[in-house]
Amino acid sequence: ARLDVTTGVAATGDLDAIIAAAPDCAVYCAMGDVRPREALADVRGLLEAGIDVVGSSPGFLAYPWGVIPDRTIERVEAAAQQGNASLFITGVDPGFVTDLLPLALASTCQSISQIRTMEIADYATYDGATVMFDVMGFGLPIAQEVGDLPFLYQPGMLSSAWGVGIRQLAAGLGVDVDEIRDSV
Repeated sequence: ARLDVTTGVAATGDLDAIIAAAPDCAVYCAMGDVRPREALADVRGLLEAGIDVVGSSPGFLAYPWGVIPDRTIERVEAAAQQGNASLFITGVDPGFVTDLLPLALASTCQSISQIRTMEIADYATYDGATVMFDVMGFGLPIAQEVGDLPFLYQPGMLSSAWGVGIRQLAAGLGVDVDEIRDSV
C-alpha cells in the first residue's frame, strides 16, 4: 500500500485549516445529508474561498433542481461565482446507480415504457451507526408520532433523498416530473 510514501495530501475535519491552506480542490465527504444546512455552509465557504469542491455530500447537490429550493441553489451558485470555483457532487446513489446507469442503459433502447431502479442492500456489516440508527431508525421502537420518526422518514425526506436520481434521470430523458410522492 506504500504507506511509507508522503504524498502531501492531507485529510482533516478542520474547515478553516483547509481554507487557510488554499488548495486547488477539496474533497468533501462529510455526513451532509443528516446536517444539510451545515454541509451547505461548508461547501459555500470552500467555493467562496476559490476552492473547487468534489465530493459525495450533500447528495442533493448532485442534481438539486426541483429537489431543494431555488434560492438555496442560487446561494451555492453565487458562492462558486464569487470564488471562480466549481462543484461536483456524485456517489453511488445519487450519482450513478439510480440515475446515470439507467440513463446510459436507456440510451440503447428504441422506446421506453417504464424505468425502475431499486436500492437493495445488506446492512449486516455496515459500520455506520449514525446512518443505521439516527437516519434509518434500526433498533428503535416503532414511532407513534411524526416527530418520533427517524430522520429519513420525516415528511419529504424520502423524496429529497431519492428525488435527486428521479429528477436527473427525467431531465436526461427529456421528461417532466409532475410530482414525487413518498409515504411511510
